[in-house]
Amino acid sequence: MARASTAQGLIVATNRQLTAALDELIACCGWPALLDATPQRFRRHMLLAAPRVSLFWLDDQSNLASTIQLLKWLGTYERVVRRIAVAYRLPTGVEVAIRGAGAQMYLAADDDIRAIVGGWMPCWLRSDVRGKPALRPLAMDSPAGLQTALEVDLHSREPP
Repeated sequence: MARASTAQGLIVATNRQLTAALDELIACCGWPALLDATPQRFRRHMLLAAPRVSLFWLDDQSNLASTIQLLKWLGTYERVVRRIAVAYRLPTGVEVAIRGAGAQMYLAADDDIRAIVGGWMPCWLRSDVRGKPALRPLAMDSPAGLQTALEVDLHSREPP
């Protein structure tokens, strides 16, 4: 199922599969999600449609290094995009690494994703999309979600 990108926001997750908590976050925000985010896939999406906010989802400490790499790249090449990180059930030490990578806001979540979104993110959410069920995440590299590589210069911005 394809869903057009929104200029409002994008959820970026290095997860390969959708978890229940990530699914709840997508439903609360109403933003598309880039799952299994790699530097190349993320860069390709940002070249096509840079959102106002990139929300980085982290629920597994083994994904910390790749999330840091994505945050650093975004902070270097797309500085106007707001960088928010949501760490789900992770130790408090993760915050130092995420903030050091350039996250402008760090939110620690335990169980209530809806409270995190409603309490900390309302200024980035349009009121008409909050609370509505969202379509499932789009595979951003599918033909429906992206232009072909021939139409876009993918080598203009290299990640660190």
